[in-house]
Amino acid sequence: LAATVIGLLAGSVDGDYKRMGPELERVLLQSGTVEGSLAPLFRGLALALKAEMMCALGRGRQARLLVLEAAALAQPQENDVFFIPEFISARLVICALAVGDWADAQNLLDRYYESSGVSMATYGGAAYVVAGYIAIRQGKTGDALPLLTAGLEALRDSDPQNLFGLCAAMAFYAAAGAGLPEAERFRADFKAWGQHSTHLLAAQANSFFDAGLELLNADGSGVEALHQNADDAAKENATYLELHALELALGLGDTSRLDRFCETAAATEGEWAQALAEYGRALKFGGAARYLSAGEKLQAATAYHLAAKAYGLALAAPDRGQTKELSAVARAGLAHCNEELGQGSEETQNESVVPKLTKREWDIVNLAVQGLSDRQIADTLLISVRTVEGHLYRCYSKLGITGRDELAGAAAVAQGASSTG
Repeated sequence: LAATVIGLLAGSVDGDYKRMGPELERVLLQSGTVEGSLAPLFRGLALALKAEMMCALGRGRQARLLVLEAAALAQPQENDVFFIPEFISARLVICALAVGDWADAQNLLDRYYESSGVSMATYGGAAYVVAGYIAIRQGKTGDALPLLTAGLEALRDSDPQNLFGLCAAMAFYAAAGAGLPEAERFRADFKAWGQHSTHLLAAQANSFFDAGLELLNADGSGVEALHQNADDAAKENATYLELHALELALGLGDTSRLDRFCETAAATEGEWAQALAEYGRALKFGGAARYLSAGEKLQAATAYHLAAKAYGLALAAPDRGQTKELSAVARAGLAHCNEELGQGSEETQNESVVPKLTKREWDIVNLAVQGLSDRQIADTLLISVRTVEGHLYRCYSKLGITGRDELAGAAAVAQGASSTG
């Protein structure tokens, strides 16, 4: 049984969830037959590992019940050497993050620190990573970067949960999105990471890093890597990890897998995932009412950046004028989200409704509207086809459309708003 538990710990690192499932059930069945201190040890580890696996499989709420059962087990004093409380507490926080219960994740970490007596040197890095992770999920990347920077410095000295890679990847993603030179330092930190972590954390780190590469290079390679990450997750039925990769790709303007995004989000437990499912359906079918509903669900899930986009799309939808109430609710929601994002002015709200494109993006959009292919645009501007594709992805996202057939109309609206603003 001990050898099986060790193998399960290795499976947690490899992400071999199809193999882990049956073996976890065997350990849970046999742990009752073990005598002495090993019985609660094996059961506690197996429950926590099963919870970790179920988080990856998109069943975070069910996973939380398992890890609570593990936490309730009385561990004999001789089991202290195995750091069982830390192992279980970490997975309880992971469950909260997986379902989008940000406040609970923060409270769990704070309570553990207060009750366990661990030093700030040990605890600090994890606290920064959790706070930075939540800020990124909420779209507050400006708030996330200083938290993650501090986290990296703390984790260099003490990293018992192997969070350095995830922290570096998120810092790289945030810095790349802001166009900051520090992105190169965070890229080097991530590359130097030995990836000694659970697959649940490592897979998320890899996707954040790939998204950061796309933000820097805009050549389509980052989106391709995210697609591959999603495909790899799907092979293990890891819908949470699949959704993570697809959500980052969608944020980069890629709508090529919108149907799959909607299905994966709907199949993943938690308020965050279900709000994403609503957002995906709104992008797929359009309509002011759908965008408004998505905005409200995203706002409730505190995904403020996506909620602001949804409210902006509701206000820009052709059928927005059907009811004055709809526009009023959308404007109020947009104002609230912009305030949460530190963009509370009326001018910024207007920009959220009709985002501005860069000069290079306008060059590419105008050529695309004229009917030029990606290859012809690349030849005209002396850039690569992948760069053209990457810029078009971003333009689609900014304009709230799904492809070239909508580009001319959306570009005309955006140009008109820019000229009158």
